[in-house]
Amino acid sequence: MRTLNLMFVVLFLFASAGCTPTDVAAGSPSAPTAAESRCAVPRTVVVGIDRSGSYALVSDGIAQVARILDRTACPDDIWYLRWIEADSYSPAAAITTITFNPVPPQPTKPANPLARRAHLEALQAWGRHVAVFRAERTEAAKAIEALTVPGAAGGTDVLGFLMKSDELLASAPAHALRVVLMTTDLQHNVDRDGAFDLHGAHVLLLVFQADDPVTAQQLRVYWDERLSSSGAARVTFRDPMETADTVLDAPAAAPAH
Repeated sequence: MRTLNLMFVVLFLFASAGCTPTDVAAGSPSAPTAAESRCAVPRTVVVGIDRSGSYALVSDGIAQVARILDRTACPDDIWYLRWIEADSYSPAAAITTITFNPVPPQPTKPANPLARRAHLEALQAWGRHVAVFRAERTEAAKAIEALTVPGAAGGTDVLGFLMKSDELLASAPAHALRVVLMTTDLQHNVDRDGAFDLHGAHVLLLVFQADDPVTAQQLRVYWDERLSSSGAARVTFRDPMETADTVLDAPAAAPAH
């Protein structure tokens, strides 16, 4: 009974971390899941939260970002959070950087049955690592939920954010997956233009606000073309009414080097 209880705790902790373990009891690998694939490789995620006067859903955007991080962040991830404002490239637009420590691999079942005690002790130690990660992830999500918005910005500098995203993703580890996550109305209205490179990145536009269907369609077409031409592997739009709990379950593959 004690062994079964331990197995339950270990499985629960691993599921909470956003990854699926192998079959602990049998020691045989399970079929890969979306969550398992997501956590197999660390990610660098650049988040832009629009706080401009034209965007009425800033609170919803913050809540979505906190929820996504709490449900889908993985060990060894790096998340950069920034405001989309009148000068989104400026250092003043930075909110915070969240870095999660790696978690060691789950111990595999030994071939020698006499090593069972050592294996259970290794699983307990591994479970403690997962529990620490889970607590840190929850704490980070709560900090995002509690963000104080400096006030409505006087402009929406989407391109400044994307140019900064280019720089941050360029410094990501070579093996990392690259993600750009934005909550915005995409109404770029400042005097800035320029090229940016999002090669291999998955770009997610969440809580996308548009006041009428014609404007929404025009913005979707324009930004889909602009982002795709920058090398983005995928561009995904989500309506404010759509939940986004699984948007990071299957990001684009890591770019070739």
